[in-house]
Amino acid sequence: MQMHADFTECLACSCFAARRTARTITQHYERHLKPSRLRVSQFTMLTLLAITPKGATAAARALPHWRQAQRSLARSLGAGAVRALATASNATAEMSHGRR
Repeated sequence: MQMHADFTECLACSCFAARRTARTITQHYERHLKPSRLRVSQFTMLTLLAITPKGATAAARALPHWRQAQRSLARSLGAGAVRALATASNATAEMSHGRR
């Protein structure tokens, strides 16, 4: 199936690229965190909020798995790509607050 010429520019869609990247990175962290029985979203919330002792224990148990995922991702992508992700994340956070 051939793409209609009007849609060729959509191949470089920033939204699709960001969503595909987010899905792939989430799956990477999920694989590493699986032994802790926490999803990466749960781990992130536990590390960012005032939590119960049970939650703190769960987060502490998952931390080595998260660190392993973090190191593995950095090795796969390279330090420049990891910095670029952080930069893009900060820029889009500012954009969502009406600063751009």
